Amino acid sequence: SATTDASNSAITLNDLAVTGSFALATNGSGDATVVNDTGIEFEDSTVGGDLTATATTGNVTQSGALDINGTGTTTITASASGANITLDHAENDFEGDVSTTGNDVKLRVASDQPISLGAATVAGDYTVYAGTTITDCAGSCAQIVTGDATFGTHNTVSGNIVLNHGSNSFGGAFETVGSIGYTVVDTSADGIILIGRTLAGDLHVTASGPVTQSGAQIVEGFTTITATSGGTDKNITLEHASNDFKNPVKIIGAVVKIKDSGKDTGTNVGIDLGASTVSGTFEVTATAGNII
Repeated sequence: SATTDASNSAITLNDLAVTGSFALATNGSGDATVVNDTGIEFEDSTVGGDLTATATTGNVTQSGALDINGTGTTTITASASGANITLDHAENDFEGDVSTTGNDVKLRVASDQPISLGAATVAGDYTVYAGTTITDCAGSCAQIVTGDATFGTHNTVSGNIVLNHGSNSFGGAFETVGSIGYTVVDTSADGIILIGRTLAGDLHVTASGPVTQSGAQIVEGFTTITATSGGTDKNITLEHASNDFKNPVKIIGAVVKIKDSGKDTGTNVGIDLGASTVSGTFEVTATAGNII
């Protein structure tokens, strides 16, 4: 373990070769920097400033909670090919942006806490759970994910997910769990696959490739789907038999197919089409009500 007692003193351990777990505790707003020749396993740790941790040949894990206070940023790197980052303790609290580089990455904070994501380079799957909101920060904070991405919030009343950095790229399926609504920007040419979700709020998707789905989209709020890149529209295919869009749906794309199975309460409206721009064919099916 490493502890500082003097005012705002830092911990700098740039050349470790530790095989067991360890704890960090800085005084005041002190930073902590750790580079370990193997993996890293954090015990209960409190850092008042920035936490920078690099495992050169192993995984980054934890057996105790991480409490990164103030506006301190957290930067975690698992350098070796196939090395994972698993920081999913139920009492984690990251006050500043959290940046990660690794294979599979799992992050979790306490059920009453938000998380702000810094830059992420994830070769495998990316899983993030927060108590309230999940956002990506301004600046160099793109989420670059090769595998599947899952984002979940504990609070379904105020738990928005907003991942709208202009350079985000999600290479696999994209799933949200428990959120009231979400906004996502994806620059991957492969497009985005929407896994089934039920949202009390809005659904806003901007993609540089095709937009498809693997599960039903049940959206109480407004829906905006844009699929275009460099002036070329891409296809949008949302034909799941259980889709239910409760409020207007705005579409910008090439060949568009959309299906709605619900009917608005107290009306005979199956789907309400907002202002849309479709350069190819536009096929809309409402199985339980009118199209307006």
